[in-house]
Amino acid sequence: MLYNDFCSEFNVCLEKGDYESADNLISRELGSILAKNKTNFVDLLKESGIPASRSNSNLELINKFVDNVPINAKLRLGASLLVNSQNQEVQFDGKKSIDKTNVRNCYRVMTNKYSNFVSPDVIASAVQTAGQLGDTIIKGQQQKKFGGLDIAKQREAQRAEIMKALAEKKKADAEAKSKTKKIMMIVGGSLLGLVVITFAVLKLKKK
Repeated sequence: MLYNDFCSEFNVCLEKGDYESADNLISRELGSILAKNKTNFVDLLKESGIPASRSNSNLELINKFVDNVPINAKLRLGASLLVNSQNQEVQFDGKKSIDKTNVRNCYRVMTNKYSNFVSPDVIASAVQTAGQLGDTIIKGQQQKKFGGLDIAKQREAQRAEIMKALAEKKKADAEAKSKTKKIMMIVGGSLLGLVVITFAVLKLKKK
C-alpha cells in the first residue's frame, strides 16, 4: 500500500501522540478542499444538517463548520470521510481506496478535541452515531493533547488553520495558472515566429 503525504503525516502525528498537530492537518486538508471544490464543502455541511449554499462566502462556510463541529457528530464523521476520500491510498494492485482506519482516527481526533467541553451524553451519542468508533486510541488524555485550551480558542485556532490552507491553495493555483499562461505565450510566440519565417522563405523562393 502506498501512502500519500496526508496519511503519512497524520499517522506520524498519532504515533508521536501529537494529536493537536493531527487535528491541524485535518483542518488544513479541509481548507484545501474548500479551495479546490466548494461544492464538496457545501455538501458536507448540508448532509450534516447545516444550512449552506455556494452563495455563502468561504469565511461563512468555515464559520458554519467551526461553530458546529464540536456538537455535530455527523459533521465530524463526514469531514473524516471527505478528507480521506480526497487522500485515497494506492493499493498494490494499483487501485485506490479509502483507509477506514484513518477515517476512524480522524473522527476520534476531532471528537476528543472537544470532549472536555461537550457533555458525556453528547460524546456517547457521537460515538454510537459513528458506528462504535469509541474504543479510543487517546482515552483520558484530552488536556494533554490540546493543552487545556478553552473551546473559543480551539475554534479560533481551527478557523485560522482552515483559512491559512485555503489561502495557500488559492495562491498555489494562481501561480500555477500564471506559469502555464507564460509557457503558452512563449510557445505561441515561437510558433508565430516560425510561421513568419516560413512564409518569408516561401515568398523568396517564388521570386
